[in-house]
Parts: sequence; structure tokens; C-alpha cells
Amino acid sequence: MTAGPPDSLPLTALAEGRRGRVVALEAPASPEALKLAALGVLPGADLVLLQRFPAFVFRIGHAEFAVDEALARLVYVVPVTAPTARPAPPPGPAPRR
Repeated sequence: MTAGPPDSLPLTALAEGRRGRVVALEAPASPEALKLAALGVLPGADLVLLQRFPAFVFRIGHAEFAVDEALARLVYVVPVTAPTARPAPPPGPAPRR
């Protein structure tokens, strides 16, 4: 097993409900990593870990995926905080009367 990039952790170490950004797949040319890539689990993808047992369930965009621990261990993420709320746009012109 190789370590992921600095400050990254395997998906198996992410807490339920936490968001992460995929930064690497271990052994990217392996058949297992190619399966993950085909699902859209690629560097730069944002995910949310929904469940850890009996399978690791995560959401990327509007799709949810369930993988076993062996596949989840191949995905390296950096935890990210939820996006901050954008400020409200400035009010438009007053309605005509």
C-alpha cells in the first residue's frame, strides 16, 4: 500500500456526513481503480460519505455509490468544509407602480 498525497486520507478514514475532495486513487492503473474512475471517482470530484457499514456509501453530484472497504481504501481525499452561503444579491430596481 502506498500513502496518498500529504494531508490526504483514505475514504475509509472519513467520518460519516463529512465532505471530501478526491485527490488520488491508489494504483490508478489497477482494475479496481479503473472501476472507480468509470463511476466518476476522479481527482477533483467532491463527495459526501453517507454510510460506512455494511458498505461505504458516498454521493458524487446526484449519484450515490456503494463500495466495499477494499475499494474505499483506494480513494484518497482531503476533507473539505461545507461551502459557505453566498451573500444575497443586491436588490434590483424597485417595482413599477
